[in-house]
Amino acid sequence: MKGWFINNDGALTLSDLNKSETNSDAFSENSTLVRVKITKSIIGFDDVYLYASETPKINTILGSVGIGIIMNEVDDGVYSLEKGDRVFITPYKTCNDCIPCRSGNKTGCANLEVAGEDFDGYLREFVDADESSLIT
Repeated sequence: MKGWFINNDGALTLSDLNKSETNSDAFSENSTLVRVKITKSIIGFDDVYLYASETPKINTILGSVGIGIIMNEVDDGVYSLEKGDRVFITPYKTCNDCIPCRSGNKTGCANLEVAGEDFDGYLREFVDADESSLIT
């Protein structure tokens, strides 16, 4: 799988990725994961800032917005999606552990993570995403 990331020299590089997030073994651990082929990725102001800053985030895949197509047959635990569905991948991950998350207010998550900043973004060929982070 290929993706664009900031290398050790601070340059944006297209390269083969060997990231744990692309590991297909994760599907056996979590039946709500689906493989998404990224068809469009948008570079936002945050991505530009991270790349152009004096201390860029080394080995980070940029791209805070991702749109793609579900590539695998989904498991029984995934109810709202099917292979071939076009999806928008939300740019945020919640912790599901803080008080707002546990009370159902995920938008108030105290440990909110952003794609391309806190975890690898969507400037790559594929991503393994949880059903809860996909919108049809």
